[in-house]
Amino acid sequence: MDVALVVLTAALVATTAVYAYFTWRMADEMRATRTQTLRPRLGLYVRPYSPVGGHTALRSLGPGTALDATVTFRFEPSGESRDWRAPVFPPGDEAEFFFPGVKDLKAPDFNQLGEQGVRVRVTGSMRDVAGKTYDVDEHLDVAAWWKVIKDSGQLYPENPTDEAVSELKKIRETFDKVRRLLERH
Repeated sequence: MDVALVVLTAALVATTAVYAYFTWRMADEMRATRTQTLRPRLGLYVRPYSPVGGHTALRSLGPGTALDATVTFRFEPSGESRDWRAPVFPPGDEAEFFFPGVKDLKAPDFNQLGEQGVRVRVTGSMRDVAGKTYDVDEHLDVAAWWKVIKDSGQLYPENPTDEAVSELKKIRETFDKVRRLLERH
């Protein structure tokens, strides 16, 4: 009977140890998941405002709000840099910046940016709501981006209203021709 008690006690201890191990692992995964739901993430991209021009934008992409975001934009090959700071930068918000070379209130177009080999790099830091600090280091090769867009043969659709007006003009011209023909006979 004593041997059975020892074996059952050992089995109970082993089962408890296994449950404790898997509970510890589950708690660790839940902690990591919670940390990821707080983590801010910034992304850099080109925001076109027409088929031939645009500017760069920094967007808050992560699920968490970026606090005390302090970054520096560096534009190459011009060497121009700009500092930017936001005490609170919630998900979905973005900050837009003109490319260097704005002259007479006219920004350079994508062809000019591609010819100049423009690249943008953003470095800095930010915190999440739990106080953890994250480094920011994003870069964007605008010239390579423009080459891909230009080579893709991307078409910008016409405004549907313009298309409808154009078709209505054609119909009106056809009716005018028919009316003139009928008036002659």
